[in-house]
Amino acid sequence: AGPALTEVSEAKDAFARLRLRRSTPEERQRAGEELLAARGQLTDPKDLGMAVHALGKTLMWEAALVLMRGLDPKAHGKSSRIACSVAMAACSKASAWEASLSALEGMQGEGLVLDNMGFVAAVGAFDRGSRWEGAVQLLARSRLDNLLLDVMAFNATISTCGKNGRWESALQLFADLLRQRLSPTVVSFGSVMNACERGQQWRRALSVLRQMEEASSRPDAMAFSAAISACAKCAQWRRALQLLRMADADGQTWLDVFVYNSAASACEKGQEWRQALCLIDEAYVAGVSWDETSYNVAISACSVGQQWQQAIEMFGQLQQRAQEPSEITFSSAMQACYLASQWSLALSLFADLRRCGSTQRRGDGGATLQALLPAAAAATEWRADL
Repeated sequence: AGPALTEVSEAKDAFARLRLRRSTPEERQRAGEELLAARGQLTDPKDLGMAVHALGKTLMWEAALVLMRGLDPKAHGKSSRIACSVAMAACSKASAWEASLSALEGMQGEGLVLDNMGFVAAVGAFDRGSRWEGAVQLLARSRLDNLLLDVMAFNATISTCGKNGRWESALQLFADLLRQRLSPTVVSFGSVMNACERGQQWRRALSVLRQMEEASSRPDAMAFSAAISACAKCAQWRRALQLLRMADADGQTWLDVFVYNSAASACEKGQEWRQALCLIDEAYVAGVSWDETSYNVAISACSVGQQWQQAIEMFGQLQQRAQEPSEITFSSAMQACYLASQWSLALSLFADLRRCGSTQRRGDGGATLQALLPAAAAATEWRADL
């Protein structure tokens, strides 16, 4: 049943079209604009709240914020809180994190206490703005306000800390979650392991993985991938292989391309280039499609093993798949040629790199290009000596 909107036909019609699932984005946009124009006819707080919700779901965050301000926080506490939470979520999803945090400040200034939905939306805004401290402070304030935070609220905050390299804070929050006697989910474990992986804390990542198993929460591919990647960053290739075999022996964990890439990368970083190539091949035999990272790891392993011909062959395979190589791919292939004194090929790859503009496309372009300069210089000198 639809909400109890006012009898004004313009508002009712616009609201109905806004909620119509089969409407096109253009039709919903037009309906939202008409609803916003008729906002003066929405006097019932329930009407306003439902209108904000509808606008928020279509990511019309600016219109949602305008309608939200039509609610009096003191007179319409619950409706105002829900509307603010929905508007904040819409802002975060639309990457308008500053507008979301502005709405949060206004909400707190009016003395409104966040609910869990509003908390997760606010943390999402802090996350997009790379402001992990704000997320942690908001959690502390919410607990002082006696808000009963659920596991999703903790998960969001742990994830934000992890993405910003604050593995210590992520572990502390995970410990707080357990102290609150909340049941951690697969997302909880995965988020804290990702934080450990980013912080190169492989021992702690393995410890969390053990906790996950003890909690009878079977690790999934993402959990194994995070733990293996943490080992990879610390050149713990043997432990990475052990984890891969453990996941494989489980028989219930689907080993995806991310798991194989992480394990192969661990071997490549540990100078075990043959093992890295074997894992990439093993993934292919298992029916796992290679992605760009698979090719990058394989080409880099060839470089370590001075297998320049195989590196060039894989580089060509990537291009045949209609994928534009990234600067990381070029770097690995050029390095393989450089180490084998294949100056002509190295120079040709460098020219291709500059022509396609990969350094401007994605990845750590400047740093990677800097790493390529010795190979490019050596190749250029070789051509000049001809």
